[in-house]
Parts: sequence; structure tokens; C-alpha cells
Amino acid sequence: MARRLTALCLALGLLTALASGEAQARGSNCRTSGKTVIRNTLVRVYKKTTNVRGVDQGEETADRDEQRVWACRLATGQKLRLDDPCSPRDVAFSDLATCDEHWNVINIAGPYVGVYFNRNSSGFFNPNILVWARVDARPVRRVAYRLQKPGDSWTPRVDQLFVSDRGGLAFSMKGVHVKGEKENRSVIAKVAPLEAGHKPRYKQLDSGVQVVSASLRAAGRRLTWKHGARTRHARWR
Repeated sequence: MARRLTALCLALGLLTALASGEAQARGSNCRTSGKTVIRNTLVRVYKKTTNVRGVDQGEETADRDEQRVWACRLATGQKLRLDDPCSPRDVAFSDLATCDEHWNVINIAGPYVGVYFNRNSSGFFNPNILVWARVDARPVRRVAYRLQKPGDSWTPRVDQLFVSDRGGLAFSMKGVHVKGEKENRSVIAKVAPLEAGHKPRYKQLDSGVQVVSASLRAAGRRLTWKHGARTRHARWR
């Protein structure tokens, strides 16, 4: 009986060690995979390029190099994809919005990530997007803001982006078109920490041709930026 118990304990110990090793192997992949974009003590964001082959059309079959962006929770090795997937059908039949996504601006704070994706690498008029993510025990990704659709003489884009330790976003945009105006505007805006079951709460803080989008700064709960020669400020979370 004692021998059986000893054998059983050894077998259970071996299985536990194997399971632990497998879990570490699965977890370690996103800690080292791809090329690091940004990281802190909790989260690592990295990118990888993968070739996506379109729907089979014989010699006319198209393919596309897709940039994939992932967030890795370092404590557990859980990973969350931040960009929209490019499917074989997208390569062959769409305007390539998802296949052309490239991150342009990114920031992190604690488990929170903010990424601005440009979807117009091929010259199509696709609205660019600002993605928010929380990378914790239950990772979640959401589109926090969808920018104005580009036109012949305007291309709205994010210039500066900040993420708070509560999950709020503050950002500046330039190239924003207002009907009837000759010059495009710059905008300062924020999005409150996103909550499950609720739409993102976007608020414009300032707008105009004299707003300097590159001047936006965040320090603690205070935002500052330049509007002409004047410095303006606001609170954020």
C-alpha cells in the first residue's frame, strides 16, 4: 500500500511538473516573441509581420504582409491582439483597411494600453482608429475612438497620446476638417476610463487652427497644451 502511494505521489508530481513546464512555455512565448514596441513591469507590446495569402485565384492570387500587434501580460503570459485581423478575403476583395493597419502612436500605464492605428497605407480613405486595452486577468480590447474619414485635402491623425493609470486616454489630433473652413483644425480630446456595457465617453477639450497638437502634455491628472501663445489646461482621469 505504501509503495502504491509513493508511486502515485511521484506520478502526480511528474504530471504537475510537466503541466507547469507547458504553462511556462506557453506563457514565455509572448514575453520574448516578435519585436518589442513598448513595455513596463506589467505589459509588453510587440509586433510581428505575417504574410497573408488571399483567396485562391490561380496566378492572380494576391498576398499581403500584415503587421500584427499584441499585448502580453508578463505575469501570466496571456496575450491580446490589438489590431484587427486581416483575412484572406480582405486581401482579395476589400479596400485593405484591416490589412493596412500600422501602429503610429502608442502609450501604456499600468495594465492599460492606448494605440493609434493608421489604416491608410495604400491611400484608401479609411477612418483611422484609437484602440484601448486593459491587459489583466481578463484582457479586453475596444475601439475608444474612430477618427473622421480622410478626404482629398484632409487626413485626421493622432499626434500625441497619453494613458492614465486609471485607464483614461488623452490625445491630440491634427488635420481635422470642418465643413466650410479652408484650414484644417487641430483638436485636444480625452476619453474617460472605459467601462463594460457603456460606450466610450469622448470629450473635446479644444479645437482650432491655432491649437498646437504637438504641445499636449500630461502630468498627474493635469493636461496642458498651447492654443496660439496661450497655455490651456484641463483635468483628466
